[in-house]
Amino acid sequence: MAESAAELEQRAERAVRRGELLEALQLFEELIVREPGDERVRQRMESVRALVQPAELSDRRRPEPEEAEPRPATGTLTDAEQGELHASAGRFVEALRCYWRSCASWLRPARGPTSVSPSSSRRRPRRTRSRGRRRDPTR
Repeated sequence: MAESAAELEQRAERAVRRGELLEALQLFEELIVREPGDERVRQRMESVRALVQPAELSDRRRPEPEEAEPRPATGTLTDAEQGELHASAGRFVEALRCYWRSCASWLRPARGPTSVSPSSSRRRPRRTRSRGRRRDPTR
């Protein structure tokens, strides 16, 4: 069953109130095609068009949606990347576990000939308090 002009106009106004301006514009255009002489609808469509950002209008001209980038398999992601995926999906406990694994992998001591033990690291000599000037013992 076809919608009446009044119902179509109501749908367009509801779309405006919801903030779905591009949908409202489409409905107003359909309404103008049905009733080309209705100046009130034409003015309302122009006022809604003024609310739409230019970037939204250029996106409207592309009918097919852009394809999402393919995501790599979970096995190829680092722990931090897995944590980001879990966090973006709202699974914060799993995200925290992945972040902990990521931090633990960074904090593990290196093994092999290039590792440096804490006892062999150089320490800076301790600075004395009096540099160039002697302290008055009476103070």
